[in-house]
Amino acid sequence: MVDSRRWVLGGLSSLTLGWVLLMNLASVSAAEGPRSQAPVWVGNGSCAATSCHGGARERVGLKGAEYSFSEAYDPHPKAYSVLFDDRSKQIEKRYRRLADLESARPWDDDACLRCHVHQGYDSNASRSRTDRFTVADGAGCESCHGPASKWLAPHVEAGWKGLSDRQKFEGFGLRPSKDLLVRGKICAECHVGIGSTDVNHDLIAAGHPRLNFEYGNQLAKLPKHWRIEADLARNPDHEARVWVLGQILGAKAALDLLESRATRSIPENSTAPWPEFAEYSCFSCHHSLVKNGWPSANTTLTARAGQFQWGTWYSPMTRVLRPVVPGPDPGSGEPIEDLLKEMMERPSPEPSVVARQARAASANLARLADRINGGLLPVAKVRAMLSEAVNSDADEQPLDWDRAARQYLAIIALDRTIGQLDPNRSARPSRSGLEALRHDLELPRRLEGRPGLSDSPGPWKLEKIQADFDSLIENSPQAGRIGPR
Repeated sequence: MVDSRRWVLGGLSSLTLGWVLLMNLASVSAAEGPRSQAPVWVGNGSCAATSCHGGARERVGLKGAEYSFSEAYDPHPKAYSVLFDDRSKQIEKRYRRLADLESARPWDDDACLRCHVHQGYDSNASRSRTDRFTVADGAGCESCHGPASKWLAPHVEAGWKGLSDRQKFEGFGLRPSKDLLVRGKICAECHVGIGSTDVNHDLIAAGHPRLNFEYGNQLAKLPKHWRIEADLARNPDHEARVWVLGQILGAKAALDLLESRATRSIPENSTAPWPEFAEYSCFSCHHSLVKNGWPSANTTLTARAGQFQWGTWYSPMTRVLRPVVPGPDPGSGEPIEDLLKEMMERPSPEPSVVARQARAASANLARLADRINGGLLPVAKVRAMLSEAVNSDADEQPLDWDRAARQYLAIIALDRTIGQLDPNRSARPSRSGLEALRHDLELPRRLEGRPGLSDSPGPWKLEKIQADFDSLIENSPQAGRIGPR
């Protein structure tokens, strides 16, 4: 009888707490809007207690050990400490045109901290942080989950689970990171960039790595402080869905950044560089000028001499996406993306026109991402995308390193999904061919005796990459054969 009474009282308590949270949410919405008072950053210390997320990192399922696991294995908490490395100081010295290395302090530069700590970081905005917050946490828990001042206490209350993801975000600022679309948007803020975090050509020339983000590949490599089985349970088509969403999200984030770059350059007194060279293929300029003792053009590009090729990494792989993304209405005129590409590859693209077209193209991709995220990708469509990805000669564009690398990553993601959804499939890309392709696309890891640096893939051979793609095709008498159709 006592146990039953405790159960009833516990249930009533949970229900009451749930109503309290909902009433708080309603009062927030009834005031000046759900986000009228910006949440405050409180720091990783609020998550690190052993009774919260700081338990033993090898604990089964990681429940209660998320902080410990991330500190041990995830590179994000180390994002701030790398700013003390000699390489970071060299980048800062070149980027800020400092007289000597001793003057370089990248750990104090907001341009670095806006990604290496969190988006929107402002060293002067002390009111946006509690005294417990420290930049030494690097890209900590709140960098992905959102500043915690509003949700930290409520998220451990019994009624919290009764709230929807939307209520948790709009009322308390907790981002719904279990949603693969939201998760990808969070990643793109730093790994592609937004207006306030722009890894432009000046920063790349100073030594910062180029941001060629690929959602599926980088999510797969990330040490996870959550159970991947839960991701697969929510999304049986996980690998393919992440790849498709990554194509759309990467392109949308790049378009938003392009709009910001173009807009900054419009005022007459603007000092922002335009066009921004980071928008273009590195190999439009960075290629061998001499071959066999004679001047040589870049044969991997169709552009005329002196013309830059735009959007070679972040433009969606339209042909591969065609089975799940229908093309434009034949009577609707030229797609916005094609108009934008034509404008960007002019010698002097008009920034106001570019900004307008980029904004419209981004809106189209946002609607497409929401639609794709709403349903399961059938295995037949994943097969169709894989078939398109394997056939490298089916595209009008010439094969260059960007396209070949992205195509390889598409094949890996789509093939894994087919293996999960249809383990008895008879057709698959050649394992040895995939390994050869990975090897031939890999960037060199040593440059002029300096370990740990990646260089442009100067020695790669177009003919060898094409042969690698051809070797992926296995002739199979069964239906679903991979190969030219």
